[in-house]
Amino acid sequence: AVLRSVLARIGIGLPGNPLSSLVGLIFYSLLVSLRGYRFVERPAERLSNSELLRVDTCWSVVLGFSMVDPVRHVYFQKRHVLFALGAGDPRRAARALAFEGALLTAGKGRARLHAREIMEQSKALAERTGDPHALGLATLWAGGAAWLRGDWKICTDLTRQAELIFR
Repeated sequence: AVLRSVLARIGIGLPGNPLSSLVGLIFYSLLVSLRGYRFVERPAERLSNSELLRVDTCWSVVLGFSMVDPVRHVYFQKRHVLFALGAGDPRRAARALAFEGALLTAGKGRARLHAREIMEQSKALAERTGDPHALGLATLWAGGAAWLRGDWKICTDLTRQAELIFR
């Protein structure tokens, strides 16, 4: 009820059942595929509070659902990517792309091939901004993607690097 109320205040609905979550996930995945991962950079200072709140709230929901509801988790990640790229803040885009790349690594075919490009884009953005949080997330999720591929040494190295960055 609290989450539904928070989301309603920023104009986002919470899917009410598994079917509507799945339909929304497919819809927003299609939108991301059609839109692509390019964006026009805009400094966060030039964005409205409502834009920033929408991006950051979706990120929080992504994290909250990550271990308890995989369908809503991906549903909100797709919305997070759309909002982050639409806003144009490079730090938020780096965060969204890092997680998107890790998710795509779990897929098959074309999505998996795209995953590395997206993660490289995320890391480049994070490095350019100099934001340790964005760089830590890009490194952590690159490690997560390596784990999903079964690249254990790379996974260990990257997650250790991420730990150092976060510290």
